[in-house]
Amino acid sequence: MRKTRPATADLYSFVDEFVEAVQEVFPKCCIHFEDWTGTDAVHLLQRYRDKYCVYNDDVQGTAGITLAGMINAAKIKGTRLKDEKYLFLGAGSAGIGLANLLCSALVGQGMSLKEAQSRVYMFDINGLLEASRKDLVDFQKPYAHQHTPTRDFVAAIESIKPTTIIGVSTIGGAFTQKVVESMSRINERPVILALSNPTEHAECTPEQAYTWSKGKAIYAAGVQFAPVHYNGQTFLPGKRTTSTYSRRSVWRSLPRRRSVSQTRCSLRLGRRWRTKCHPSCSSRVSCTRCSRILSSPKSRQPREWRNSSSTPGWLG
Repeated sequence: MRKTRPATADLYSFVDEFVEAVQEVFPKCCIHFEDWTGTDAVHLLQRYRDKYCVYNDDVQGTAGITLAGMINAAKIKGTRLKDEKYLFLGAGSAGIGLANLLCSALVGQGMSLKEAQSRVYMFDINGLLEASRKDLVDFQKPYAHQHTPTRDFVAAIESIKPTTIIGVSTIGGAFTQKVVESMSRINERPVILALSNPTEHAECTPEQAYTWSKGKAIYAAGVQFAPVHYNGQTFLPGKRTTSTYSRRSVWRSLPRRRSVSQTRCSLRLGRRWRTKCHPSCSSRVSCTRCSRILSSPKSRQPREWRNSSSTPGWLG
């Protein structure tokens, strides 16, 4: 039944009462917030995350898995995250969650927070987020830089010259041929992440990305696409699988944590779990053996894993 949204104060008072009641009855329970509007999603995480065990897959799960993809895209190019420049299409909760986590990772590579934020640009329904705009909410302002106002996404690409574009707009086809061709002209290997779902909301398809970039694009999507055959090559588009990886990682962390911090939990999930094995493993990536052993009780893990000075640091 559709009803008018309550005033923010009334809504948050109700959620306060619900969260406190859950903690009273189930003090070790993790509360999963799902499908809140963008502003509420971010503010509710900020409200509870340092006090209770709360998690939002739309914000934190998407961020952790996408960060893993960004790290691996940089490895393909032979660069690091801090060498890249990012332009988001969409500045809601998913985009902000990813941008914040990305900046945390950049700080981990030696940048200051201000320097990290300067590498991230955002574009929404009203155009590029820039310093003169008066319609921005608090969590968008760190990404509003000094720049000429524009409502043209291609013009923003030509001016900013990003190496990676991230689609979290839910606007199907928003990455047009001009967008992909512009990215391909600026970059030898443009990274194109069309993360919106379901399929009809994807900013572009892998076939479009590979064809318009003449096979140069590094592409991933928020939904599953079939392999693409182009110019005698077969391309396997990446897929963001938050349900498979992020939630399992969060649930595994619960016995050790009583609060789920967005940065700690998702960074651990994205940077460590998805890209590294145990130090004794020669694979150095997320191989089946290490994933299987990680999911087993500690008493059943190999002795060198249990006694390793790297444990639990290799877990994040």
